[in-house]
Amino acid sequence: MGGENTFDLPLFPLNVVLYPGMLLPLHVFEPRYQAMVNDTMQGSQSFGVALIAEGTQEGDLHVAPRRIGTVAKIAQLQHLDEERMNLWVVGAEKIEILNYAPCDDDYLVGQVRVLHDVPGDARSFAGQIGSLRQRFKTYIELKLTLNAHDPHSVEYQFSGEPEPFSYQIASLLDISLAEKQSLLEMDDVSRRLNTETDILAREIEHLQELLKTHLVPKTQSLPWGGEVNLN
Repeated sequence: MGGENTFDLPLFPLNVVLYPGMLLPLHVFEPRYQAMVNDTMQGSQSFGVALIAEGTQEGDLHVAPRRIGTVAKIAQLQHLDEERMNLWVVGAEKIEILNYAPCDDDYLVGQVRVLHDVPGDARSFAGQIGSLRQRFKTYIELKLTLNAHDPHSVEYQFSGEPEPFSYQIASLLDISLAEKQSLLEMDDVSRRLNTETDILAREIEHLQELLKTHLVPKTQSLPWGGEVNLN
């Protein structure tokens, strides 16, 4: 199924957006995805993670992935029993899924190609990164305060390089999956950073209004880390 500058890759459609450089824990129990992981461990130890476009995450043989996803490299695998396994993957290259089809074990195999963002130079982005870092600090402090946590209890270590920094911020934003996917699909680092700046301005304003009215947002922890606003 491969072609020039393309390669075949098993695909794992999920209700999550994986960014390059980010860690994602997974609990695998469906036979087709256990087979995929076992096959992957015999080869590249990589598969593609893509947000679900159509269908459901569990039990749907006709699930369809979004066109843009990320290579996931297996960092650790734990077999719990014959029917369950935990694994931890790290996002690697961003990919475009050109086409895909189910294999004999019912998981999808796609023909993919690697995508590269328009590169950014750390020196030219220094001011933009510094401003965004400060906005994110305000955002996190507001979220912690609204959830009755010490606003100074969390510290993040960010990359000084524009592209990985932009993905770190994207992974930590409590926004919709559609908006997270949009950030992944952007191929220009400057545009991604500018969009994240706008998102943080919007979210900070919202959180400040909640704080004024003493309305504490209801949240639910996510299995891969972070939380989602239920209000």
